[in-house]
Amino acid sequence: SEDTLKTLRTFELHLSSSGSYIEEIRSRIPAVRFDSVCNLKTEHDCSVCLSEFQPESEINHLTCGHVFHQDCLEKWLNYWNITCPLCRTPFQGLI
Repeated sequence: SEDTLKTLRTFELHLSSSGSYIEEIRSRIPAVRFDSVCNLKTEHDCSVCLSEFQPESEINHLTCGHVFHQDCLEKWLNYWNITCPLCRTPFQGLI
């Protein structure tokens, strides 16, 4: 979509100046422990690895509302995916 292309261009521009868009995303979407947000979330499984979140799990809570293990989200991002793994909402506005 046009939004995804726009987001990709933004990431490419930022990457050329910073060297790592994953570091930028880490700074904008900090990991938190699952037990600090579990009462607020209806999701109890990571849709990337399909494992249940443990209370001590380090997770990322995206602006679209979905949550993932920090490591799972970073693996997703390492393949230049610039969307939520579940709903494919672009990470627009993060950079």
